Amino acid sequence: MKILRFLRERIKQPSVIGFLCATFLYLSVLIPFIDFVKSKSIKVKENGDKMIAMKIASVNNGGEQTNFSKAPPPPKKKPKKKPEPKKPKPKPKPQPQPEPEPTPEPEPTPEPEPKEETKEQTTQTKQETDEKQKSSNLDQEGQTAEALAYNEGISDEFLSKIRTAIAQNNPYPRIARVRGLEGQVTVEFILNVDGSIDGLKILDSNAGNVLNKSALQAVNDAAKEFPLPKQRVRIKVPIVYNLSTQ
Repeated sequence: MKILRFLRERIKQPSVIGFLCATFLYLSVLIPFIDFVKSKSIKVKENGDKMIAMKIASVNNGGEQTNFSKAPPPPKKKPKKKPEPKKPKPKPKPQPQPEPEPTPEPEPTPEPEPKEETKEQTTQTKQETDEKQKSSNLDQEGQTAEALAYNEGISDEFLSKIRTAIAQNNPYPRIARVRGLEGQVTVEFILNVDGSIDGLKILDSNAGNVLNKSALQAVNDAAKEFPLPKQRVRIKVPIVYNLSTQ
């Protein structure tokens, strides 16, 4: 509107005003059409395979024509290939070391077996020596016992103490009581000066095995209570088992 007022003030002829108005109307219609056609291109074949792109020029207010061409699309960037991860190198397997061969142990040298004749001779010699020693001991004891008379050199009081000690250590065996066993067991032994006894044995008995064993046990138990003699003496003592006196 400002432009029209300016033109009216500057140009007073009506024909000129009409021309300018018509030009303005044409331009208002032509400019949108040009904008529409701008985006399209006409392709013409030339010299076989070559293509020429032609576009309609746009008209500005000064009447100058300008060639517009569609900007080429930016080149697509090729995606960079990611470097493949390096595969780890397999570790070399340790080679098994050969096992050392076991050193063979030396076989023990077998000891020579003693001759059977030597063993038999040694055994026979030992037995003969033992028998001679036993025989010698028995002979000495027998000679000593025979040299001693029964109750020689001891008083009746001394012998009475021995009998009393035996009686106090001689309980009547229970099995003998049950069976009603009675009798007399006569024993002998040698009493040494230190109170020990040797050669204890049964001289005579009519009481049976149960009472015989009881009599020998009674003498061994009572020996610690015997009076000490001035010299070795040979003792003979009868031990009586009577149920009526128990």
